[in-house]
Parts: sequence; C-alpha cells; structure tokens
Amino acid sequence: MAKALILHVTDPHFFEVEASPLIHDHKVTVTGLKQDSRQEIFGLTLELLSKRLQERKETLDAVIFTGDAQDRNSAGGHQELREQLLKHLAICGVRRDNIVATPGNHDVNRELPVDDKERFKEFMKTWRDNGAITPWIDGEENGDARKHRFEDPDKLFEIYPLNSSHWAQTTLTPSKAVSDLLPALQKRFDKKIDPAEFEQAYNELILPQLQKLASADIARVSPEQLDFVRNLIGQQKPKVRPLRIVALHHHLIAPSVGEEFRPFADITNLSLLRAFLRQNEIDIVVHGHKHVENLTYDYIYPNDGPLNLEPHRMMVISGGALDIRRGDSPLRLIRLSGMPGAPEVEVETIPLAVRGLNLEDGPRLKGRVWRTNHTVGGGPVIITGNDIDEVYSRAVRAAHEEAQGGMLIVHLDLEGPKTDEKAKQLPFPHNYPDPDGEKPGAFGQDWVQSLVSWWQLSRSVLEERIPYIHGTRLERFAGKFNQMNRLIALLKQNKSTSRGIATLIDPARDFTADGSKEDFASFCFIQFKWRSDGSGSRNLLDCIGYYRAQEFKHWWPINVAELRELQMQVANAVDGVPGRITTIAADARAVFTRTPGQVAVPTIDRWLDQAPEKLASLSMMLSGIPLPMEQGLARTWSEFLTDQQAAADPSNYNPEGVPVAVDGLRMLERLISQFSSEDEHTTELRMTLRNLADQNERYEKSSRDRADYDKWAPAAAHYVKKLQALTNRTVAPPRAPKSRTADRAESHANDASASKGGPLKPSGRPETKTR
Repeated sequence: MAKALILHVTDPHFFEVEASPLIHDHKVTVTGLKQDSRQEIFGLTLELLSKRLQERKETLDAVIFTGDAQDRNSAGGHQELREQLLKHLAICGVRRDNIVATPGNHDVNRELPVDDKERFKEFMKTWRDNGAITPWIDGEENGDARKHRFEDPDKLFEIYPLNSSHWAQTTLTPSKAVSDLLPALQKRFDKKIDPAEFEQAYNELILPQLQKLASADIARVSPEQLDFVRNLIGQQKPKVRPLRIVALHHHLIAPSVGEEFRPFADITNLSLLRAFLRQNEIDIVVHGHKHVENLTYDYIYPNDGPLNLEPHRMMVISGGALDIRRGDSPLRLIRLSGMPGAPEVEVETIPLAVRGLNLEDGPRLKGRVWRTNHTVGGGPVIITGNDIDEVYSRAVRAAHEEAQGGMLIVHLDLEGPKTDEKAKQLPFPHNYPDPDGEKPGAFGQDWVQSLVSWWQLSRSVLEERIPYIHGTRLERFAGKFNQMNRLIALLKQNKSTSRGIATLIDPARDFTADGSKEDFASFCFIQFKWRSDGSGSRNLLDCIGYYRAQEFKHWWPINVAELRELQMQVANAVDGVPGRITTIAADARAVFTRTPGQVAVPTIDRWLDQAPEKLASLSMMLSGIPLPMEQGLARTWSEFLTDQQAAADPSNYNPEGVPVAVDGLRMLERLISQFSSEDEHTTELRMTLRNLADQNERYEKSSRDRADYDKWAPAAAHYVKKLQALTNRTVAPPRAPKSRTADRAESHANDASASKGGPLKPSGRPETKTR
C-alpha cells in the first residue's frame, strides 16, 4: 500500500496590521533586547521541521496552502510564505509546481470591486505565475487543467483548489434610503451653508463611513467555478480512482463550539457546495479560516430521494493559525497511507518553534477514509443493539428491504438481567410476530421455552420425519458424537481458542451427489468464543450462529432464544457469563404472514416427545370420554384447529412452509381406536384425522412452493373444518376469554406445562414453571 506526505499551511497572517505581543511579555524597552517576529518564528519552525523530516527520511509530496498569507491585504505576505517554503523545504521535496494555493478573505484587495481581476493581483503573481496550482478565478475565460488540478505522479491522489473568497470584502449596493440621505440632510441644515461645500463634506466624511458599514465579508463558491471543477474531475479516466482532496479557505461546518456572531459567517451556498462534494465523491476537504485545528467526518445526504440512501462520508481537516499568543500553529503534516484500496489519514500538528529549544512533538489524529458508499452492491447489512424489541424490528425491516436475499448480520449485546428470575428467561421480543404495529400474539416465555426445549432434544420420535432437529445434531452427531461435551472441555482448557465450534450439517447424511432432493436445516454452524469484559473481572462467552438462509419475522427470535439457551448451558458449565449473540444470515428474508413458518412445530406433534400423556388425555376427550380437568385440553385443541385453519388460508402462504401436524394426528387416530367403540362418529373422526395427516405429509415432502401450497390448502381446510364440526359434539367450547391474546396466553401456558410434565391444577390449567 502506497503512502504520501502533504504539508498543510494556513492563516499565517504575515505583517499583521495591528501590533500584538509575541512570545514574551516585554513591558519595557532595553537596547539589544528583541523578540522574533512572526515571520522569523515561522521560518525557524520550518527550519526545524526540515531537519526532522530529513532525520525521518521523509519527503513531501505536496504543500496545500489554504489562504490568509496577508493580514487585511497587507502587502508582501504571499511572497514571504513562498520564499520560506522553498528556502527551508526544497531539500524535502517542495517545488514550485507541487504547491497548491487558494486565497483567503484577507488576501483580496478590498478597495476594488468584485469582478476586478486586480483584487487577487499579489496572490496570482506569487503563486500561479510561478507554477503553483491555484483555483479557477471567476471571470476567467478558460482554464488550463494543469494550473487548477494537482495530480500525484503515481495517480494515487489529486487535489482541487476552490476559491471561496471571490466575494470577500465586498461593498454592498446602497439602498435608495441611503442615496436619498444627502437631500434630506440638506433640508435639515441652515440654508446659509453652501450646498457644494455640504456635498463635499458628505462625500468625504459621511459616505465613506456608510460604505464601511455596507461592506460584507462574503464566503461563496460560485456555481460557475463548481462547474469548471466538475469538468476537470470528469476528464479523469483512471483505472483505479485516486483519493480526491478539495482545498479551500472557508469552513463547511464550524470546527469548534465557539460562536462567530456576524453577517455572512458561513458559505452562503453551502448546500450547493456540499451536494457538489457528494456528487463528485470528494474524500477529504482541507480548510483554514477559523483558526481551529480539528479532524472530523462530515456525512452528506442526497438533496432528494429516500432517506435510507447511504450518506457520503468525507473527512474534514481544519487548520489553526500563526497565533503566537495562543500557541496555535499554521502547520500540520497530513500522512496518507493504504492507498488506493484502504486509505487512512494521520494529521500531525507541527508546534511553533521556540528559539533555543528542539521542535516539540505535536498531537496526532488518525482516521480512515474508506469509501464505504462505494462497496459492492448487495454487501452485508449490519444491525446492532442491546434491546431485543428494537433490534428485532430493525432486522425484520432490513430483511424485507435492503438486505432481502443478501447477507444480514445482527449483533445483539443484551443488557444483563436485573434479577435471578430474569436471568433464567430467554430473550424474546414482546412484539413478536408483528413488529410493525399489528396486534402481536401472546407468544411469551412459556411458549418460546417450550419450543426451544423441543428443538434441543437429543432424541425425538419425529427424528425420521425431521432428521435435522438441532439437539440431535449437537449431542448425537452422526448418531454418536456429542459436540456439546467437546465444546465444554475445549473452552475450559483454552481461553483463547477459536475452535469452539459445532456443526449441524452432516454431509454424509444431508447431501446428495447432485444436490437434488436435499432437505437440511438452515442453522448450519455455531461458535463460542471467550471475551474479557475489559476490566478482567468477568469472562464473557460470545455466541455466533451461521444460517444459510434465515427468515426474520418468525424464525429469527426463535433462533436467538435457542442460541441463548445453548450459550447459558455452556457458560454455566465453563464458569463463564453469557455475552453477545451474533447471527449471520447468508440469505435474509422476512415473510409477512399472520402464521409462523415451520419453526412453530404444532403442539400436537411436540407432545409426542414432551408430553405423550397429554395426547392420551386429548384422545379420550375427543372420543367423548368425560375428563374432570379437560378445559386446558379443550383450549389447546381449539387453538390447534384455529391455527391449522389459518395456515390453509391462501393469504397466509409462507414460502418457508407453514406449520402442519402429521405424527401427532396419526397418534390421536390410533389412541381413539383404543379408547372408543367403533361407531359412525368415531369412524368418521378417525378417517378425518388420517386424511388430514396424509395431506399434511404430502405437503411437507413437496417443494412447498405456491403450486404445492395451492393443492394442499383447500383439502386441508376442508378436513380442519370437518374436525371442528366433529369435535364440537364431544368437546365443550371453552369459556369465552377476555381477549384472543389472553386465550392464547393461557393455552400456551398449558403447552409449556405439558412439555415439562407439570401437574394439573384443580381448575384444569396446568401448573407452569420457569425453565
């Protein structure tokens, strides 16, 4: 990566009009006792800087001068500056043709009108006529690119000077009230006064004072000059775009909190200038004027278009001045490195020299100038935060918009729980599954913990149908290897290891030779990594999950809860604290339906693993056998049918698949045959359960695209409706809940209790516990 070194000089204000004390406070005059002048201090600083650069074996590639060599147009400032630069720094690479100079508001002849070319006479004679790069001056008929653009010989960077001082020290056109002032005054005075003498006095005494009041120090960059520079930039056709630097005298944004309270303190057409800088992809702006050193970024958004467009990020380097009283310096070194691919900037202030002492080291500020808005389209989108609700909403929106079909990285740094009870809970957004303001369902801790618990089972009766249940892959990979035990042992032994990984893909089982007819989990890979909290008092265990594809509205919250559950298990085993959670999705999407995708395995199926006795009780209830505590079962069954009906609603088509029951329905059919006599109602109920299970199984084994869904949905809806009618005869409708949300909450509590084997309360609702 190539480097470059630039000297920035600004605001020396040589030959200051108003005398001011220098370094020392001499209250009396003594023969032979004197102080260094401003020019001498500047020259001494350059002399010592030259020696330092030679010792470092550094060579200057360019000099940028951003104005105010003079003070109130005092003659000789520009010549003094040029001679000093060449005298001391020629040995360090400074030449007449690698100096870029732009005038300041003190460098114009305020006695001349705006369009008079003599206003910049000394500036032009000193710099342009001697080969320096200068701005195009308004009014010039044409411009030679070689005079107005500095180009690095290796084409790594280029500098474009702008003149923001063309309207500096301008006399405003007097208003009619001012021009009518003389006749009005004449009427007020004694008629014995000679009118001619009165007019002469007016012109010599009053009018000059009025003109001073009517003068304005206007900062402006004309559209014509911007047009000229735009054409200069457009002429360049480099293979690799160089770093683009603009130099001007005035500031874009005040570099300090100090207030300058006067008319025309800022560039009048600043919005136009900023739009120009954005459109022409300027990387760095260097300026003076405010006598304040700073290094910062400026973010420029487009003037029109959606606000989610990336802003143009631009580095701004502001310079100080030759202010001996405050110790401010007009000099700084700008080091460019990492060009062309990863440019970085370091700004080193060169303090003013004190005769008899070595040149001190000044502060250094660093920053990157990577063109983030020039990355390849479709690059990763990153969402970060520590509030699960906020991060969830943003991630869903990103997956639906700018990250759709691309990579989405979500970095969640959860705040520590305030109570032990909270510490046991899994992170889960309150607004699931409707982060955009729709009424959310009652999917709380019991529901998510029950679901996560099922996904982490090491053995499942559904394993043949769903061979990629996460727990089976982590604890019985290839049917025998416990990856979790390996992780724990490794993390205990080595706090710096990066090998704390586990895979959920088994190529021998999941892959086919030609890639056809494959069905394996989106959750592919998990990694645990130690991190110190900074103070060394806590060992934090971070968790990273990689997903080949990830649906964010329904799946991502479950994935995060599952990662947290695994993170807590491992952290407890290795004496650590759960840290950050990062999910990496190679293919992000958000499906805006009212029903969850296959993540929400129906309760009827999960009960086969988690609470088979609940299935037995449900089959008895459906068979018409009275149960003393059937109300919770009735709610579960009613909600299951409602959810299955919703899944078969064409408006809820989900390309990720919809949750359908298979094995639980088949088990219910078999149990009903055992608990009831064969009659017409029971036969029809069993046949309907079997038909729905068959339809669901065919759909699950299909590609689950829209065509497959449209074949499945009408038949499934028919059988679900029939089940509702058949079971209404044997299942008493549950009491009307206060709200749908409360109904779901109570039913989910039943699910959770059943999954944990919790005893039933006398009221018919299961005892719930926090897992």
